[in-house]
Amino acid sequence: MSNLLVRLAKFRGRPEKSSIENFFTELVAELWRQEKAILSVTLETLLKGTEGLLQAEHVGVRTQARTCSRRPELNGLVLDLVLECPAFSVIIENKVGSTLTKGQLERYLAYAEETDRTKVAVISRDRCPVAEECDHRLFRGPFFWSDLADVWWARRQSVSNRHRYLLEGVLEFMKEQYMGVVEPFEQEELRAPDLWSSFSRKMHALVERLSRRLEPIGDPGNEKELDRKDFYVTGPSPERGLNEPGLIGTLWSSPVDKLRGDRDFWYFVGFAYPPYRTWWLPPLPEKEPEAVAAVGMWPSADVGRFEDQIRTCTGPLLASEFRLDLSENQGCVILCRRRPLREFPAETDSASRIIEFLESSHRTLVTSGLIPRLHELIRQQRGPLATSPQKDAVP
Repeated sequence: MSNLLVRLAKFRGRPEKSSIENFFTELVAELWRQEKAILSVTLETLLKGTEGLLQAEHVGVRTQARTCSRRPELNGLVLDLVLECPAFSVIIENKVGSTLTKGQLERYLAYAEETDRTKVAVISRDRCPVAEECDHRLFRGPFFWSDLADVWWARRQSVSNRHRYLLEGVLEFMKEQYMGVVEPFEQEELRAPDLWSSFSRKMHALVERLSRRLEPIGDPGNEKELDRKDFYVTGPSPERGLNEPGLIGTLWSSPVDKLRGDRDFWYFVGFAYPPYRTWWLPPLPEKEPEAVAAVGMWPSADVGRFEDQIRTCTGPLLASEFRLDLSENQGCVILCRRRPLREFPAETDSASRIIEFLESSHRTLVTSGLIPRLHELIRQQRGPLATSPQKDAVP
């Protein structure tokens, strides 16, 4: 494994060049070297219908192999992957981010013709038109990495325990690169669209009612510095900022710091559901939807000392179902009161009980006067906000 790490280090990301294909090539090659069951099923896929299959035990795996030919145009070609044994070999061109050219494929096939015992295959993440149009007798046809991932996953039980972590790691990497396994639907999941539609409709109705009943959060001076927004979300989205974890409700937040491009104080009242972002509260044990009122604070330094400071001034609230937590990434101090929706009675008045819980949580925070005081503590830490973007600032 140490040799693998050395090889991978050569292909770490660099600003001027993406090395994802070479990195992935080395991962796959190591998997094939270590686990013959995966190499065998790969060969079955690539060579099905040919005169015979290679025996995985006798197959060597080479990466970045250079060709040796008397023809100058075919000498010194760099081959991504080569599977070889004394009687047979397969040249594999790996395409994840780059494009295969017709001339490139023709050179590989011309080189394969010199021995007439070599086959050529192209395995790609996306469609590869040049490979699809090739009908050369030595070409095994185009393949998708995602199809191989499915085959490997189906054979995972035959992989030795000491190498299973390697297979799982490679498959996880492939999933992140949009060429991994898509697990089959379970029966209960097939009802998800209807269930989500019903859940979303009820959440929106509750928030619509709640948002019209929330009183101001503090004195006018501080309230003007906190932007209020009522939002209704149908799912996580990279463009939605604080909506991203699955939040439906009302948010008050500090203006965006034009130098850092973020907010360091917010107060939210409404509903939260997975998947959560790391700046949010640690998930409930069952990772279920919840009603929550929460004040979040990102101190500029020394989160532990700031947490102690907040704990001192929130003592009375911490004795009345409120709690102080750190976010999952340990960077945000959050004062909150939260309850899973399943804990509310399933009677006709359950909606009223939920609204009552959120209203009472909000009223307790407002009556305590804590929201303006906590905002002031953060404001003292950060100093005045930048009034205009500076060089290299995030807009």
